[in-house]
Amino acid sequence: MSQVRNQVVITMKTLNGSMPAYRILAPAGANNTVKVWDTSTSLIIGVSTTEHSATGEAVAVAIAGTAKIMAGENISVGSIITAQTGTGKAVTGVKEFVQSTTSAPRAVGIALESASTGALVEVLLFPLNIAMTKV
Repeated sequence: MSQVRNQVVITMKTLNGSMPAYRILAPAGANNTVKVWDTSTSLIIGVSTTEHSATGEAVAVAIAGTAKIMAGENISVGSIITAQTGTGKAVTGVKEFVQSTTSAPRAVGIALESASTGALVEVLLFPLNIAMTKV
């Protein structure tokens, strides 16, 4: 089971009424707001640490250290993690860092453990907002 270690957290606000815990987040457009990561052109800012249900509610966003993220597929230890479109769940995105000139997955970190779909996986965070290609 995953455990969070040495986490750096910032406080932002939710853009819309519902934000699940343990999801990869993106900047939302309004000042200091975040949303669940939704498209390959969205930047990654961090991971939600708790669930929220009201628009404008303060949300703790993990931006460094380790964080738990809900797995959107089976994940192997050491996999580079990106966000599943529309859900913000963890999926394996790239095998190498190769910059792309088109939109492509953006890395949030490296899986420190294996996880099955729907389980929490501990990820060492290093949000990398360079579009990359799968190699």
